[in-house]
Amino acid sequence: MSAIGRLRITRQGVAIFVGIILLGAAVTYGAGFLQERGEQVRREQAVRQAEEALAKQTEEAVEVAADTDEQNSPEEVPVTGNSDTLPHTGAGDLYPIMVVVALTVAGSYYVSSRRAVKTLDLSV
Repeated sequence: MSAIGRLRITRQGVAIFVGIILLGAAVTYGAGFLQERGEQVRREQAVRQAEEALAKQTEEAVEVAADTDEQNSPEEVPVTGNSDTLPHTGAGDLYPIMVVVALTVAGSYYVSSRRAVKTLDLSV
């Protein structure tokens, strides 16, 4: 086994390193999944609100037409809100950047530790 000062590179250490990388990938995937699910729920809510507003607008138009026989066109009910655009929430592109940074730091640490092992005098 290689040694760096008092630390050794072992199979357990490599397994922990790989586990951390896999955990980072799982967190990144999970965050993206939750963000997509949140956007889907917001879209469903916007559609439901639009359907309710349309039903309310139709009911009011029918009531107005029934109340006034002289008027041929019902009053228009203003619809508030715009269901075409949803607010952007979450970190967005931050998670992949964090994973790349973590991989870069881990890789550079690994390379520097390998260089330290090569320069370490084990004849002591």
